[in-house]
Amino acid sequence: MWEVAAPSVNEHGRFERAVKQFLSVHGGLTEVFTYSMVGEAHCRFFGLDPEAHLKLKNPVTEDMDRLRREIVPLHLEKARDNQRYSKVFRFFEVGRVYRKPRERLREPGLPEERTRLAGVFSFAEKRPENFHEARNTILSLLEGLRLA
Repeated sequence: MWEVAAPSVNEHGRFERAVKQFLSVHGGLTEVFTYSMVGEAHCRFFGLDPEAHLKLKNPVTEDMDRLRREIVPLHLEKARDNQRYSKVFRFFEVGRVYRKPRERLREPGLPEERTRLAGVFSFAEKRPENFHEARNTILSLLEGLRLA
C-alpha cells in the first residue's frame, strides 16, 4: 500500500491567481495573453537593442525569433490595435520575461525567468479622473493582497 500525500502549496501560483482574480473581478480588467517571442523589428521600433534579447535557434516565425525582456512594449502594440475598435478598454497580463547578462548571451545555460504584471487603461477622453481611476485600482490591488 502506498501513502498518498497532498502536494505542497505553490505560493507563487497562489499569488498569481489572487492578482488575476482581483484585477478581473474587482478591477474590471480583461486578462490577455501575449506571445513571449518578439522580433528584431519590434525591438528596434521600441528603441530596444535586439542583440540584448535571447535569440531562438528554431523560431516559430522570422518576426518572432527572440524572447521578450519586458511585457510593456507588447501591451502598447495591443492597445494601439484595440483602439481601432474601441476607445474604452482595460486589460492586464501576468507573464514571463527572459533575461541573461549580455556577456553570457551566447553561453549555454538557461536564462533568468521573471514574472511581470502589466496593464493598460484606455479611456474615451482625456480627463484628470482617469489617472485617479487607474491609480485607485492599483492601490486596491495592493491593499487586497496586503502589500500596502
